[in-house]
Amino acid sequence: RNGIYLRFCHTDYHKGAALAELARLIGVSRDNIFAAGDHHNDISMLNGKVAAMPSCPANAIPEVQTAVRNAGGYVAEREHGAGVHEALRYFADRDSLKR
Repeated sequence: RNGIYLRFCHTDYHKGAALAELARLIGVSRDNIFAAGDHHNDISMLNGKVAAMPSCPANAIPEVQTAVRNAGGYVAEREHGAGVHEALRYFADRDSLKR
């Protein structure tokens, strides 16, 4: 992101609320939700309240990385889509060990 970005909306309108509503509508529990993001507008779905598997790529802004770590999520070593893939593999491997 190379410029100034401004977005104004109601405080209850965010990705976390959208993800929670979608999960409710299709009957998916928090324990089965993976979420990944890299910027301020993603924090609401990465704070651990909606998704039990929050993650971010290495190029995520520091505030996102902190939110993911505080939620017990995974901060990838790789950037962009490769980092999301790394995080998916991390959670898939972790969950297969639980079985």
